[in-house]
Amino acid sequence: MCRKNIKVINRTKSGILKQCSSCEKFNVTFNNIFLELTEIELENFKKYLNLTDVDYWENEYGIMNSKAIPIPTNQHNLILVFNRVRI
Repeated sequence: MCRKNIKVINRTKSGILKQCSSCEKFNVTFNNIFLELTEIELENFKKYLNLTDVDYWENEYGIMNSKAIPIPTNQHNLILVFNRVRI
């Protein structure tokens, strides 16, 4: 992502969404996770997250772990885990 022409789109206490007006890529930072996505990739990521059954994962694993919601990646040995953030 370019260092110039960065526009903050949204910010919470856990993360920030920015966009570069030069390359048009989005920068998603959430706690210690950083993603750089095109607009299509961002839309696909949002759709994927919306399909995640958060209630199921919280009920299944929430007792054992505060971060109970797994988001698999294409890298077979990497799964991102989150807790539900209430805004």
